[in-house]
Amino acid sequence: IQKETNVFANFSYKLSFGEGKDLFLGLKAGGSFFSVDFNKLQTTDPINQGQVSKFNPNFGLGAYYKADKYFVGLSVPRILQAERYEEISGGSAQEATDATLVMFGGGYYYDLNENIQLIPALMTRYIDGAPFGLDFSASARFYKKFELGGSYRLNDSMSVMASFEVGKMLDLGFAYDFATSDIKNQTSGGLN
Repeated sequence: IQKETNVFANFSYKLSFGEGKDLFLGLKAGGSFFSVDFNKLQTTDPINQGQVSKFNPNFGLGAYYKADKYFVGLSVPRILQAERYEEISGGSAQEATDATLVMFGGGYYYDLNENIQLIPALMTRYIDGAPFGLDFSASARFYKKFELGGSYRLNDSMSVMASFEVGKMLDLGFAYDFATSDIKNQTSGGLN
């Protein structure tokens, strides 16, 4: 009953501060075309009726600093609170919005030897009105070409991941998520 199409343009800029120390700045702008057709529901609920179609503009900002031994980033990919729909019927109100999203994280590169690197990382996520999000991850990079790891999202899920270098500036990665929250009986996980 719901369809959403996102159209965004992204721009990034790299500032170098010496050997192996780079700051990446990013900006995105665009919007989401959102529509929902409540007529496809088989319900007599007076609120969930009709059709809604809307365009919500939005923009985002981000900064990522990478040095030889650590990295840190701050991202606000959704700055505006986009209202999807609001409906009032018979004294009842229903509303759906995309709240502002803020993410902050970082990690460290531990060289175990010249061919193996351990990379623990932490990421926090804040969305107004939602539980605070916290992700822990750890991976091992072998010969600077292949990486294996896993992550845990607090009270939500776990995942395993792998990536391979397929070119000098291109990696190909896979991840599989397993739900650990109450929805685990409704989903078998997802491949990314």
